[in-house]
Amino acid sequence: MKKLVFALLLLLTACLPQANVVIHSERDVNIHAEIAKTLPQWTRGLMERKSLAQNDGMLFIFPEQKEKAFWMKNTLIPLDIIFISADKKIVGYATAHPCLKEPCEIYASKVPVLYVLEVNAGFVEKNRIKLNDSIELNY
Repeated sequence: MKKLVFALLLLLTACLPQANVVIHSERDVNIHAEIAKTLPQWTRGLMERKSLAQNDGMLFIFPEQKEKAFWMKNTLIPLDIIFISADKKIVGYATAHPCLKEPCEIYASKVPVLYVLEVNAGFVEKNRIKLNDSIELNY
């Protein structure tokens, strides 16, 4: 039964819609992101991925703005988690490390968010992304 559920989750996330995300910081940064906007997609996230291309990521879109918390259970690569408000401003970020067994660390927004963007760890620092930088979404 567990294998069937896992296979269904893989199938549901295999054909995710895509978005172009532009972060307006010191310079514009473009990210090609898979969109996660359903419970199974949010639950699966980037689990079991062995790599992520340099400017690729996953954009989580939620139906309402609320505080959000993420954990990295079964996530194999370190990620930067960028928390984004409904007005498309960066309101927080954290570097999340892989968690292969519980208990896993929780990475939470400190304020309500409508979007969360996951990218490779170090992305925020490398691109000099700061709080209150704005984003543009095209999907």
